[in-house]
Amino acid sequence: MNDRFGHLAGDAVLRAIGTACRTATRPGDVACRYGGEEILLLLPDTGQAAAVAATERLRATVAGTPFPEVPGGRGLRVTASIGVRWWQERPVGDGLQSLVAEADAALYAAKAGGRDRVVVHPVTVALPAG
Repeated sequence: MNDRFGHLAGDAVLRAIGTACRTATRPGDVACRYGGEEILLLLPDTGQAAAVAATERLRATVAGTPFPEVPGGRGLRVTASIGVRWWQERPVGDGLQSLVAEADAALYAAKAGGRDRVVVHPVTVALPAG
């Protein structure tokens, strides 16, 4: 994003996504920037169906958010590809690291599947070699 449209546009998109996260989640849910344009959501006391519904709301909110005009007069269209990893019990040891890695695998499956979608772990689509 920054390389193509500049840092001001990238920053505006991140701010809009932060607003979308606040709009689509509950008080007590946690959204944080995990890397680049990746956001990690923690949705405590949420069943799998509710977690998928919440992330689908977030995906739709991002897709419907008007983003700023960029040089050249073009408006940005931003979408969200979301990976979900749900669990019932508190992870132990490196369990949290494994949960994040599995959510990340689902995220990459969402991107490989055409983007602008929610994919739940375990991933059932083939990931590209790489």
